[in-house]
Amino acid sequence: MAHDALKGRQRTTPRCRVLFVSTASRPGGAECSLELLIRSLEAHGIASSLVRPDGGLSSALLANRHIKHFGTSVFEPVRHPSFGQAVRLVTRWIRGTIAIAWAIFLVRPQIVHANTTSAMLVAMLPAWLTRRPLIWHVRDMISLGYVGRLCGRLASAVVAISNAVQQNLLHQGVPAKKIHLVYNGVEASFGNLPLSDHARRHIRQEFGFSNDAFVYLNVGQFVAWKRQDLFLRAAAEVIKSNNDARFLIVGGQPTAGDPGCQSCLENLVKQLNLSRHAVIHGWRHDIGSVLAATDALVHATEIEPFGRIIIEAMQVGLPVIAVRGGGPKEIIEDGKSGLFATGQNTKDLASLMLRVQKHPELAKQLTENARRRVRDMFTAEHTTQSVVDLYHQVSC
Repeated sequence: MAHDALKGRQRTTPRCRVLFVSTASRPGGAECSLELLIRSLEAHGIASSLVRPDGGLSSALLANRHIKHFGTSVFEPVRHPSFGQAVRLVTRWIRGTIAIAWAIFLVRPQIVHANTTSAMLVAMLPAWLTRRPLIWHVRDMISLGYVGRLCGRLASAVVAISNAVQQNLLHQGVPAKKIHLVYNGVEASFGNLPLSDHARRHIRQEFGFSNDAFVYLNVGQFVAWKRQDLFLRAAAEVIKSNNDARFLIVGGQPTAGDPGCQSCLENLVKQLNLSRHAVIHGWRHDIGSVLAATDALVHATEIEPFGRIIIEAMQVGLPVIAVRGGGPKEIIEDGKSGLFATGQNTKDLASLMLRVQKHPELAKQLTENARRRVRDMFTAEHTTQSVVDLYHQVSC
């Protein structure tokens, strides 16, 4: 009873106020991770406020009456922008800095936490002017040059979501003493979806798949480096051995991405004669149910900073086939909790996909080990506690 009372006081009497900054207009791994972190922090006595544009975060989070939120413009920089794009970016940057400065004035946070590098670029000036400790959460492996060094200099602490990201930051000159490795986490309840046979059939029917088809899933934004094209080329190899296999790509087009990327994938489906076998679909908010309704996850990029969808699939109980590299190399134990293809080798990837399908006992063993792996290293509790400890070091 005393323990419960203490937890209640922690929720009603926050020890620390944190202002989170997000600048994305559409949901992705970074936004899912932010939502989970904010929900988890309340029990630790952290009061969260949020500066964000429309569309990037769920309505459920924004409806939480304990979270103050402030609107801002989308800010997603592109390399080598045109004159018009540059003007729009500068305008949005100015609006963003004003919105953050206003939020800091009203909320009086002890810490400003930029959820991505784009958010960091907008949050730097207002945090510096108001002398607020600033945390830069790095969820990508973009080379920023002198801008990255400036971000590292102004940040009180830098969170890297994988060792691959950490090494990229060190290479760019960010001080090692500021970098903290904090893996993304997933909720324990994520793998316990109440997905009945009827619900599973319903989801598969939405995509035009029969209940007995073996469905390979690929999830990611429609950007070239995600390599959905490699997934489709491997699919073309798979159907040579199993014409009944089906393939599903679920993703979304980021504001700053190549608007033709999805069209290129759709054209590739036609070129490879996969129209009867493959479906390309927009973003789904029920991605956990989609995972549970399919049979294997295939992650085809080798420059992934982390790969949140991988730990979600592992938690749900889906066998994972990935290309070795980046964050996935730190998540998966090859042959134990997942399978790795070598480089961008289409036939190697296809052979592993068929191996999981033809050997259900292997798939079962992989998923059992994968769940243990997530429980040991990639839980929301681990992530939240690491962030809370960092807050205490920086300010709270």
